[in-house]
Amino acid sequence: MDQGAVEYYRRLLDGAPYLRVALCVTYASGVDGPGLIRAFGGDPTATVSRHDLGDLLHQYHYTEVPAALLVAEMGTWQIGIEDNGYQGTRTEVLRQAAAGGTAVSVYWNVNATNAFTYAVDGRTRFGFDMMFPEDRHGPDAADIDAYLAHLPFGHAGDADWRAAGLALAERITGVRLPADFPTWDIPGVVLDEVPQDLIPEGDEEHSALQDTFIQQVLAAPTLDKIPAIAAFRARSIAQDAGLVDEPAAREAMEALTLGHPPRPELRADLTALGDHYFQQSRTMTGWPSADLFRQGHAVRDFIDAAFDRHTSGGYTFRNPDLRLQAEVLGRCASRAASDARRGSSSHFRPHF
Repeated sequence: MDQGAVEYYRRLLDGAPYLRVALCVTYASGVDGPGLIRAFGGDPTATVSRHDLGDLLHQYHYTEVPAALLVAEMGTWQIGIEDNGYQGTRTEVLRQAAAGGTAVSVYWNVNATNAFTYAVDGRTRFGFDMMFPEDRHGPDAADIDAYLAHLPFGHAGDADWRAAGLALAERITGVRLPADFPTWDIPGVVLDEVPQDLIPEGDEEHSALQDTFIQQVLAAPTLDKIPAIAAFRARSIAQDAGLVDEPAAREAMEALTLGHPPRPELRADLTALGDHYFQQSRTMTGWPSADLFRQGHAVRDFIDAAFDRHTSGGYTFRNPDLRLQAEVLGRCASRAASDARRGSSSHFRPHF
C-alpha cells in the first residue's frame, strides 16, 4: 500500500510541478476548521474564497506578503495548506493544532529546506529532515523506524523525499490527498504570526530557568528589561568562555552589575584581546586553533552584549544551562521588541 502511495504522490507532484518547489500541508484531528485556523493565528470569521485570497495577497509588495492558510475537511481530519509558507512547521502552531488530538506537518521550500513533524495532545513526538531521516528530534525520535520503513527518504539515487513525506502522512492519518487538491475551491485566511514560545518545548520546568531574574523577565518581557538582559548575556559569555579573569572583561562586568555602562575605553581593550585570540589561532592547527578562534568570537559577542546591548549573537554556549538561559532571554527580548512594534504602528491590511 505504501509503495502505491509513494507512486501516487510522485504522479500528483509531477502533475503540478510548482508543488515540488514549496508546500506545507498540515493534518489535524481533534480540532474543527475554525480551531485549526485559530491555531495558525487566523480569524475564522475572516475567511474568503481561494480566488479572493489570491487577489488579496497580490495587493502586497512581494517582500511583505503575509502568511496565509487554506483549509479543507477530509473525514475526521482538518487539512491546512500553505502554498508557499511554513507556519505549520512551527512548534507553537503545531502544538495548538494537536491539542486534544494529532497533528502532522509535511513541509519543503525552494531551497530544499524541509521538515516532517508529528505531534500528539499538544506535544511534539518526533520530527526529522526528510533528506536526512537519521537527523531526528523529539522524545520518540529513536523509535520511528517502523513509521519510515520502505519509504524513499534521503537524497541519493531514486529517493523522492517529497512523495515519501506525503505517503508517511497518509500512513499516519489514513488521509489520501485527492489528485485535484491543488485546485480545490476551499476557504482561506490571512494569518497573524503566532508568537514564539518563550521557553522551548520540554524545558518549562528546567532548573536553569528558576533564576530570579529570568523568572521576572518571563513574567513581563518588556523593552525596559533589554539592558539587563544584555548584561546577563555578557556575564554568561564571560563565565562560559573563561573571560572572567581578563581585567577589561571583569571591569565591564562590575559596571554592568551596578547598572552602569562600561567605560568606552574598555571596548578598545577587549577588541585587542579578541584580535589576539584570532591571531594566535592562525599560528596553530587542530583543536588549539579552533579553541582560540572560539575565544575570539566569545570576546566579540561579549562586546556586543556589554556595550551595544545585543541580546543574541553567534556565540554558542558550551554549558547547557547557560545556553538555555541565553535562548530564553533572547526570545523574551524578541517578544518585547515585537510587542512594541505592534503597539506603536498600525499595519495596513486590505479587506473586501
